[in-house]
Amino acid sequence: PTRVSYQLGLTGPSVSVGSACSSSLVACALATTAIFVGDCRAALVGGASLTFPNLGYKFVDGLVHSADGRVRPLDVAASGTLFGDSVGVLCLEVDDDGNSGRPILCQLVATSVTNDGRAKAGYSAPSALAQARAITQSTRRARLTGRDVDAVELHATATKLGDAKLGDAIEVSGVTRALGVREAATDAPLRLTCIKGNIGHANCAAGLTGLLKACLMLGHDTATPI
Repeated sequence: PTRVSYQLGLTGPSVSVGSACSSSLVACALATTAIFVGDCRAALVGGASLTFPNLGYKFVDGLVHSADGRVRPLDVAASGTLFGDSVGVLCLEVDDDGNSGRPILCQLVATSVTNDGRAKAGYSAPSALAQARAITQSTRRARLTGRDVDAVELHATATKLGDAKLGDAIEVSGVTRALGVREAATDAPLRLTCIKGNIGHANCAAGLTGLLKACLMLGHDTATPI
């Protein structure tokens, strides 16, 4: 980040974030906070994960890699994930009533960053309670209810946790805790999407890649469920 700031002559906060798979998304939350408190009026948030040369992968039972080379988020046939490459940059700026002249894909109205502590199923596995807490904090800050949410871009790595239980189910449990269960007969559907079915797991760039996809869905007024 400081190299980019030097080359482009950018001032204000310039930091790198290391929080595993959520690194780029946490960076986005920190940039949003910096704008809210007045440290800057615009920010570039980037995430990059490249592996070269790509030597493929070896499936080892009990680890995270897919047994058949396919990533199937939220699928009962899921057997693991594959790692993919991604580089993305998102420009955030203060809302000025659309007077900037630049196209705006979406409006980011709230963020929330939390941690599972010791509540999760394992060090590399999520906690439904912490997932729900992050979503609830964000919706409250945005002054939204669960019924206002039409789609959720999931992390969904398609991995399994003991006894063949799909790890993604924990994330879905967190979503339903926070947003409520939709009744098919009376409620509008809640779309669950995940870009990993297209490009694989982008490691530390995974969060920003999913956010960019969500921005594009809003910008083009379309959503493709899993």
